[in-house]
Amino acid sequence: MSIAVLMMSWGIGYATPIAYLLVGSDTDEVLRYDATTGAPIGTGVFVPAHSAGLVVPFGLAAGPDGNLYVASGGTDRVLRFSGATGEPVGSGIFVAPGSAGLVAPRGLTFGPDSNLYVTTALFTDQVLRYDGSTGAPVGTGIFVSPGSAGLAAPFGPIFGSDGNLYVASNAGTNMVLRYDGTTGAPIGTGIFVSPGSAGLNGASGLTFGPDGNLYVTSVFTNEVLRYNGTTGAPIGTGVFVAAGSAGLDGPFGLTFGPDGNLYVASSGTDEILRYDGTTGAPVGDAVFVSTGSAGLVRPESLLFFTPQVGIPEPSTLTLLATGLVGLLAYSWRRATRSSSGAASRPHAAICACSSVWSIEAV
Repeated sequence: MSIAVLMMSWGIGYATPIAYLLVGSDTDEVLRYDATTGAPIGTGVFVPAHSAGLVVPFGLAAGPDGNLYVASGGTDRVLRFSGATGEPVGSGIFVAPGSAGLVAPRGLTFGPDSNLYVTTALFTDQVLRYDGSTGAPVGTGIFVSPGSAGLAAPFGPIFGSDGNLYVASNAGTNMVLRYDGTTGAPIGTGIFVSPGSAGLNGASGLTFGPDGNLYVTSVFTNEVLRYNGTTGAPIGTGVFVAAGSAGLDGPFGLTFGPDGNLYVASSGTDEILRYDGTTGAPVGDAVFVSTGSAGLVRPESLLFFTPQVGIPEPSTLTLLATGLVGLLAYSWRRATRSSSGAASRPHAAICACSSVWSIEAV
C-alpha cells in the first residue's frame, strides 16, 4: 500500500499541467485554446466577459504564482485570475484603478525582480511598477517617467536577456525604446529601434525569439519585422512575415509557441495565425485559431500558459501525515505478527515518480 493510493481514496491528487493558448478578445473575455491543435477547450471561455470588471483585455501575463494577470484597458485596472480555473482570485482586482496614476493599461509583464510592470496610455505614456505579491506601487509607482525618451502610446513591455526593459512607442513615433531594467532610465538616447526602421508603422507587440532577436508587429503595414537583439538594427530587409501573408491584417500581439513557431493575433480577421519560427513562412494555411472560433473578435493579446501544479494546503499535508503514521503503524503490527519471526524493523521507501511523492511501507 502507498500514500499515493491513500491520496486517490481521499480524493487528493495532482494532475499533470497542460499548456494552452490564452487570447484576449474584444468581447471582453479571455478565451482558451488547445496549444497543439488550436481548437477551443470546452466552450473556449476561460475568463467570462466582465468578470471582476474585465473590459478590453489588452495584455496578458503569467505570474510567478501561477495565476493569470490581465490588463483591463477599459476599466483602468489589473486583474488576477486563477491559472487553473479562470475564476477571480478574491475580488479579482490586483492593481486598483488610479493606483500610482494607472489609466488605460496596455501591456504588462513580470520583471526579473518578480515585480509587475505596466504600460499606460491616454496621454500618461509611462511604465508603472507594482509589488508582484501585493499589487501595491513600488515607491511612487513610476518606473519610466511620462514621455521619457519620446515614449508615446506605449505597448509591451518586455524584458530582454540583458535584464533591460523594451517598450514599443506609437502615436507617430514608431520606434522601440530601451530602459535600464533596474532604474528605468533610458539607455543612451533610449532608442533601440529607430523611428520607421524597416518600415515600422504602428509598433505594438514585442517578443524576443529563440534566436535572441527582437520581433515586432507593424500594425499599419500588416507585417512582422525582425531586428538584431543586441543592436536593434534590421536583419536583412527587416521583414520576417511579409505584408498580408496568409491574410495577416492588423497584427497586434505575438509570441513564440512551445513548438518554436511564431503565433500572431490578426485582429482584422479575428484569428490567430502561425508562421515558421525560422523562416517566417506560413505553416500550412497559417490558420491556427480560425476566424471567430469560440466567439473570438479582434484578438490583441495572446499567451501560451501552463498552470503550475499546486502545493497542497496545510490541512491536506496534515491529513497525509496522519495517514502515513497510521500506515507505518499498521505495517509494524503486521511485521511483528509475521510467522517468519523476523526481527527486522519495517522501513519506509520513498520515491519521487512523475512529480508525485510515493511513500511505500516495506
